[in-house]
Amino acid sequence: MIAIRLGLVQSLGSLQRTMDPLPDTYVLGKYLKQISSETSGASIDAGKLLAQNEPFYFKRNIKNIVHIAKANGIEVIIATMAYLPHAEDNPSLGSREYLTGFEEMNSVLSAVANETGAHLFDFANAFPKDPKYFSDGVHMTAEGVRLKSSMFAEYILENSLLPQ
Repeated sequence: MIAIRLGLVQSLGSLQRTMDPLPDTYVLGKYLKQISSETSGASIDAGKLLAQNEPFYFKRNIKNIVHIAKANGIEVIIATMAYLPHAEDNPSLGSREYLTGFEEMNSVLSAVANETGAHLFDFANAFPKDPKYFSDGVHMTAEGVRLKSSMFAEYILENSLLPQ
């Protein structure tokens, strides 16, 4: 906020920031084009990029959130992320790199829960891998959201996580 007030950076909501091109270091768009087309021009080795960029900041940020919540008397539940590894309308999700990324993220979430004493709901393994619950392999349909909410409610009740 200070940097925005001093004019050093654009506000996240500014029109200029919205229209600015992505930096050269942003390769997701190029990678998605590469894996969805038969001819791939410049090759992006996403596996190499994942290996070089460990989820240090992600882990630190999740731990900080947990510690702040616990310091304020909040019971914390960390849930792994469910996804459909082979969605017909989103074939990139079946790539080795995407699957590695999801596995790495869920591994970090499990580790943070273990390190901080937060509750862990292994939602990724509990939720069915059925296309009827996913709109694109990551986001859920209305039916998926209903099932997800009932699973979370059941987890909360089974673990007596509601305040008395």
